[in-house]
Amino acid sequence: MKTTRCTRATILLAGLLPLQLVGEKVSGGGQATPPASLKELSGSRSPATDLYQKQASAYRDLQRGKAKTGGLQSRSTILSDGRYWTMVPKGAVLMVPSKLKGRVNTKSTGKFLAWQQFYLRNRGWIHCYPVQIRQARGEQAITKNALEGCRQTGRVTVAVLGKDPVSISKRALKASL
Repeated sequence: MKTTRCTRATILLAGLLPLQLVGEKVSGGGQATPPASLKELSGSRSPATDLYQKQASAYRDLQRGKAKTGGLQSRSTILSDGRYWTMVPKGAVLMVPSKLKGRVNTKSTGKFLAWQQFYLRNRGWIHCYPVQIRQARGEQAITKNALEGCRQTGRVTVAVLGKDPVSISKRALKASL
């Protein structure tokens, strides 16, 4: 079977080739040597690999408290229950009752959780308000009745598009105030 290294890696991931064929290089003596790295296996780095490495680096910096100014943390609102914390985009938190102000924009202490995991653990004090993309962009206002309903829940209200937090344009909120 004559295939390129990249094709062999793809076939291996599909589980169709035995492991010893992946990335083999045949030197003058006919001995197969394993690839030194994934980069060597594929021939070049993919954009997804670069993006993953940037995200992993940013997350490590965030955990060490060395987040760059103007980075992800500066564009986010931190929600914390004291043991776990998460980040949502600035402008996603619509309402914060006075009794829960200590849980919004606090220090990122404890363990970081992705939004979905954090919400599942803390849905007793977080209310997700579903919005449309037109509302997030500011093309359509959020009604006064909707905001009043959020206020009456007594929970921190986070705007979500689908299941994920989303920033709401100030134009959508000004029209309703």
